[in-house]
Amino acid sequence: MQANTSVIGVLGMMAALALQAAPNAPVLNDVADLSAQGEAVAILPTGSLHGDEVPADAAGNWLALVREGNGTTVHPVNISLVPEQDMMDEDGEETGRRVGVEPPLEPIVLVRGLGWFTGPVTTALMDERIDVAHTLEVRLNTVSSRLSVRCGEGSRVEGQRQQRCTLVVQSEAVRQALFTYSAYFEGTQRLWASDNGPFVLWAGDLDLDGRLDLLLDTSDHENVKEMRLFLSSAAKPGQLVSEVALFRQVGC
Repeated sequence: MQANTSVIGVLGMMAALALQAAPNAPVLNDVADLSAQGEAVAILPTGSLHGDEVPADAAGNWLALVREGNGTTVHPVNISLVPEQDMMDEDGEETGRRVGVEPPLEPIVLVRGLGWFTGPVTTALMDERIDVAHTLEVRLNTVSSRLSVRCGEGSRVEGQRQQRCTLVVQSEAVRQALFTYSAYFEGTQRLWASDNGPFVLWAGDLDLDGRLDLLLDTSDHENVKEMRLFLSSAAKPGQLVSEVALFRQVGC
């Protein structure tokens, strides 16, 4: 699948960012329609997790979305769950689970439930913060989408100013709210309840339908890591994408 992908950030001026489109078509093996397949889409990070954060049936075959240069490639991997001592465990307990992959890779995310395919996937952007009152234009194939954040005032907490800030995606006449983040103020400085605030971990065409998919960091606390996967192939009428998977990880 050939694509000419570029990202244009509208930050008072237009600046082109060179990103890599998939140079070769993915190898397709039983890529299923999400509306018809039985297995739910799931996402998972690698590394050490609390035992109750890992699905009991997680061991086995997954797809790993891996950064390679300016683009990304999907690799088939086998997940292992290794018992280990959690920070809250008593001596002798091993309730934690370390998620490992074979072959050893460093995925952006592990995914299952999309059917089975391998190879490069069209990538629009990675690791991009979306600033309040600015717009990021993402061009995938011939379709342009815009990501923006708009904030509204919330109720003060102990006299401190609060805001609710919604990340929105828009393409042509369709405008869709994706997630609402919490922010607060110290003086005139806006601070996010999490470290990142509105943040795109990855954007591109993961379900191979030629339209934009999004992996977002939706963490809402400094001690929480959360990501959500939105796919265009799961979108309902009037939507551009639909959330298909969520993973939430708590620190201690």
